[in-house]
Amino acid sequence: MDTGIQEINVDEIMREIRENIKKRGYSDEMLSFSEVEYEGGGAGAPEECRLEDLPEYLRQINGGCEVSYYTPIPKKGIKNLVKCAIRKIMAFLILPILAQQNRFNVAVTRSLNCIGNNMDTLGLDGAGKDSKSYFENQERQTERLETKVLLLEQEIAELKKQLQSRNG
Repeated sequence: MDTGIQEINVDEIMREIRENIKKRGYSDEMLSFSEVEYEGGGAGAPEECRLEDLPEYLRQINGGCEVSYYTPIPKKGIKNLVKCAIRKIMAFLILPILAQQNRFNVAVTRSLNCIGNNMDTLGLDGAGKDSKSYFENQERQTERLETKVLLLEQEIAELKKQLQSRNG
């Protein structure tokens, strides 16, 4: 009875890959992954980072915080078989790392959502507007509080005087 499952000879596939590498003249010294340019956006902050852009960044983060291991592999010849074999062989190594990365991504996403939802409580509600920084906003709030404290101290002093004048 035919189950429709195609047998894969991993040793044969690996031998073919090694032969292709030798034919093309690749060596270990040629390129490392760190030298390969990546055209996707970087993870760093944009040159002009504004707090009013935070909701859009949060939307992007919420939509892509979990990384999937199984991505579709086009069904074309031996390359497909090699890719499927490599994915199966590497799964026991990659899946625990992927699970750990996803837990981290979810924790960071929740933290950023919490910050985004509590910006006014954190004193960040207007810090991004009119190119004011967080520290300038904090400084203004501190000055307002100092002014209030001075006014309250003056009011207390006046009330003490009134109380002393009544008591005699």
